[in-house]
Amino acid sequence: MIILNGKKLIVTLVVGLILYRFRYRLLNEVLKREAIQKRAVQWGMSIPFIRHRLVPTLFLQKHK
Repeated sequence: MIILNGKKLIVTLVVGLILYRFRYRLLNEVLKREAIQKRAVQWGMSIPFIRHRLVPTLFLQKHK
C-alpha cells in the first residue's frame, strides 16, 4: 500500500482531477495515431464478451 504525504497527495488529486476532466480530449489525442487505433481494436476484439456483442451489429444490414 502506498502512503502519500501531504504535498504528494494534493498533487496526485489535482492531476487526477485534471485527467478526469479532460479524459475525452486526451483519449482523442492518443487515438489519432493509427498504430494505437489498431492496437486498441485488436485488444478489444481479443476479449470474447466485446467481440460477441460487437460483431453481429457490425454486419447487420437494414434494408429499406
